Amino acid sequence: FINAGVGVSYDLNNQNVSFNLSRNFYSSKAEWAGRAIVSVARTYVPDTSVNPKLYNGWVRSNTQDFWMAKAFKLQAGLSQKYPLMRIIAAARMQRTGYASRPYLFDSTYTQRYIGQTRLLGAIGIAHWDYYIDHNVYNLDKGEYFPKGISLAVIGGFQDDDVMQRRSYFATALQYGKAFDRTGYLLCYLKAGGFISPQGLNQVLIDWQNTFYTINLKIKKTNLRQFIYTNIKIGIDRPRGNEIVADNNNGLRGVSSSGLQGSSTYGLSYELDLYMTHRVYGFSASWFSFADLTLVDQGFHDQVFQSGIGAGMRIRNVNLGLGFIELTFAYYPNLEIAGQQSYSILANSISNRSPVKRDLFGPDIVSAD
Repeated sequence: FINAGVGVSYDLNNQNVSFNLSRNFYSSKAEWAGRAIVSVARTYVPDTSVNPKLYNGWVRSNTQDFWMAKAFKLQAGLSQKYPLMRIIAAARMQRTGYASRPYLFDSTYTQRYIGQTRLLGAIGIAHWDYYIDHNVYNLDKGEYFPKGISLAVIGGFQDDDVMQRRSYFATALQYGKAFDRTGYLLCYLKAGGFISPQGLNQVLIDWQNTFYTINLKIKKTNLRQFIYTNIKIGIDRPRGNEIVADNNNGLRGVSSSGLQGSSTYGLSYELDLYMTHRVYGFSASWFSFADLTLVDQGFHDQVFQSGIGAGMRIRNVNLGLGFIELTFAYYPNLEIAGQQSYSILANSISNRSPVKRDLFGPDIVSAD
């Protein structure tokens, strides 16, 4: 089971060629997995924010990403008790090089076009068991959610043009559990930072929790509730690497990066009503939500922002109409520059559907 692909894209200002080869852990019988991605790219950057005479030009880059992992079964006694648990050892090398580039920092001192090499390893346990449910984030579709505990310890170093070589250490944990007559809980925690002679720096703690209730039947509809928490705590975050509260981890529909700081705290509640029968082949659900975000900007300066809204999801397989989600969000007392007080969104996946976590594709914990 090996995938291979070639990608080519071209327009006047962007050209890219990439090649990839991959083999994942496709079943509990798979013993190894790997991936190789190689690409070259050229992008024209007409950025006049610093000096139009010096900083316009082409950025020519080449990237490589190699990953390899091995799965080991537990010993006899534990193997029988936990048949879907594996010990995983993995290694990854990521490199970005530049044949030409106009600058390293933009007018806001954000690091741009940094040549960088990462060598990382990970070891831990993975629980390859899943809980299946229907009509959770999508319609008329079985959805798989991880069960049990998986954890990894990550270590290695990063070498780049600005900070030179720094050691890196992180831990990651994921836990999923289905509760009879209650619902399902998914917890994800990752914490990591760089180690230098001056101590720890650029540390980030990322803690996310998702809980949804079982379906409660009310006449011709089903009711389901969702609660999300998203906490990102930064320590010694450098300028240009602040944590941003936006559509991904704060207020849905917010695209501006104006709401940022050293730490962010998010809480979200959603109420969904599902149709139990199709109408002319259409499946549908309606939802309402409230999002709350608190951003710590340092020096005892905190910003609180909220968002409320509603929307609907539809699907019609017979017509070939895939999943569509339409959302209207309103932000009372908005204090974000460049952002309207409301948003209208259309998505082909649910806005709050949990992202699949791969604890054994070791990476640097970022602010994203």
